[in-house]
Amino acid sequence: MTSWRRFVEAGCHTGLDYSVLMLRTAMLLLKTLRVALILNVLIMLIQAAFAGRMLGGDGQALKLHEATAKVLVLLACGQVLLAGALRVKARCPLWVPLAAGALLAAEVLEFAAGHFHNVALHVPLGVAIFGGALRQLFWSMREPTAEITREFRPRQTT
Repeated sequence: MTSWRRFVEAGCHTGLDYSVLMLRTAMLLLKTLRVALILNVLIMLIQAAFAGRMLGGDGQALKLHEATAKVLVLLACGQVLLAGALRVKARCPLWVPLAAGALLAAEVLEFAAGHFHNVALHVPLGVAIFGGALRQLFWSMREPTAEITREFRPRQTT
């Protein structure tokens, strides 16, 4: 048993129930994941615009496309951490952190395919990654903490 749980069960808290703290933590994690997913999808759209400009012959677009790829990989790392924490704290579906990990792996592969100019892999993989990111975003927006509140209802005191 953690020291915090012992502290709460001993009645030495400031009026906040442990389950209420867990609910607040879970809601904060979900909101943070939503923001990260929105940023991810928006940056992907910007990156697609840079790819289009590259096809039009803009030399600067290549550097911007590469820079946004690096940002997307770092953002995917953050999403894996957030999804894992959400799974541990709020018991979100298992597919959420697994999908975040799969998207991170796909983005690293995407980055490598782009670096080595393997367009046959780079373009379809980019479309698939965008679809996976949208799927996660739609889940996070549709899930108003229904699963979280089922798991962590405040205890009834009589």
